[in-house]
Amino acid sequence: TELLEALLASDPRASAAFEMLHVTHQASLDAYLSGAVDAADFQVLVDWPKTWGFPFPLYQPLFELLRATSRRGFALNVPKRIVSKVAFSGLESLTPDEQAFVPAGFTRPTDPAYLAMLAETYRAHGGDPADATPFGRYVDAMSLWNEGMAAAVAKALAGAPGAPVLVVAGAFHAYEAGIPAGVARRVPGVRQVSIVLLERQGCPARLDAADLELSADYYW
Repeated sequence: TELLEALLASDPRASAAFEMLHVTHQASLDAYLSGAVDAADFQVLVDWPKTWGFPFPLYQPLFELLRATSRRGFALNVPKRIVSKVAFSGLESLTPDEQAFVPAGFTRPTDPAYLAMLAETYRAHGGDPADATPFGRYVDAMSLWNEGMAAAVAKALAGAPGAPVLVVAGAFHAYEAGIPAGVARRVPGVRQVSIVLLERQGCPARLDAADLELSADYYW
C-alpha cells in the first residue's frame, strides 16, 4: 500500500494492475473504481472467492486507494479455465475463442533456474518432469499465465507511456523470468523493478544461495 501511495503521489497517471483478476473482469473493476458499485457488489461480480480465494480485505486497501484518487486499475490474468485446459490438454486443445487469450509473441521461459523451479513445483504436485509431454503442457500453462499478464501490462503501459504501473502478483510471476521478461520483449526500453517477498528469517546476507538463483531486483 505504501508503495502504491508513493507512485500515485509521484505521477498523476500512475496505476496498478492485478494478478487476482481475469482480463474478463475489467469492466467490473472499472465499475468498482469509478464508484458505480461498492466493494461487496464487486466481489460478487468477479466471484472473488472462486477467482482468487484469499481474503478480499488483504487487497482492498489497494483498490480503495485507486478509487479514492480516481486512478486506473487493470485486470491482468488469463481465466483459470484456459490455463487449466492447457495444463491438461495442451495449447492445441484450445478453441478459437480460447486461443484469443494466448497473446501474440507467446514464448516459454529459457532461464535455467526458472525452469528448474517449474520442474520442482510440477514434482510437488505429483508429476514427473522427465515425462516430457505432460511436463511440457505444464510449462506452457505456467508460461501462459506470465505471458498473458505481460501482454496486459504492455497494453496498460501503451495507454500512458512513461507512467508507472504497480503490478501486484505472486513471487512466481515477479521473478525477472516471469512477467518482467514478457513485458521487456513487448515494450522495448521499459524500466522495471521486481520485488520478491520471501518467507525467511534474517537479512538477505543470510539467505540460502538457492533463494537467490532466481533473479529479482529486490528481495524482502
